[in-house]
Amino acid sequence: RIFYIFIDERLDIVDAFVNDSSIRTFIAQDFLGRVPDFERLVRKFIRKKANLEDCYKIYVAVNKMPKLIEYIGEFNGPKKGVLDHLIVVPIREMIDVFSKYIEMIETTIDMGRIGNHEFVIKPNYDKDLQECREKQIELESKMHDDLTTICNKLSSHLSTTPSRSKKNGAESSKEPIRLVYDPKQGGWLYRINRKESATLQKQLSNITINFITILIYQKK
Repeated sequence: RIFYIFIDERLDIVDAFVNDSSIRTFIAQDFLGRVPDFERLVRKFIRKKANLEDCYKIYVAVNKMPKLIEYIGEFNGPKKGVLDHLIVVPIREMIDVFSKYIEMIETTIDMGRIGNHEFVIKPNYDKDLQECREKQIELESKMHDDLTTICNKLSSHLSTTPSRSKKNGAESSKEPIRLVYDPKQGGWLYRINRKESATLQKQLSNITINFITILIYQKK
């Protein structure tokens, strides 16, 4: 008897989603795309292999839950009671459980650097971290300065003339050479577009900027 009740409730949820396109669209397009594979993440935490990016993924998923509750709360169909019982109430309880976790993430992780796919602790959290961040900022500034030199030095080898421009008050380099942060490479690099890279690599294996040798290679 209990088994049949569970089946009926599941069918009621499916029926509600089928007949309400706004909820269905939100869940399919906006919600599920930001929800990570929790089973895989749990295994990483159990094995003590989780990193700050994994912690942030959980943070993002939990922060999406109130919007899900809002959409389901606007549902006024005959299955509303089932949705409240099986989805809304458990999610609200989960949000309460994770409230301290959300606070911890916002207090410790540097949200301003996540756009670069850098998952790090806020520098003001620790004196040593602050000193390290100041050195990073200094080095990043030098790399941006060197980008102009690199563009000028490689201009005779490129079919497209590099140019510098300002966007929203910030200086940027247009193709074919850009300074980018690549988490897979573990840091910053000067990226040359595919059109130029193969030709350039045949002509030069490296260049020297401010007594530093920069290798030129093509990503496999």
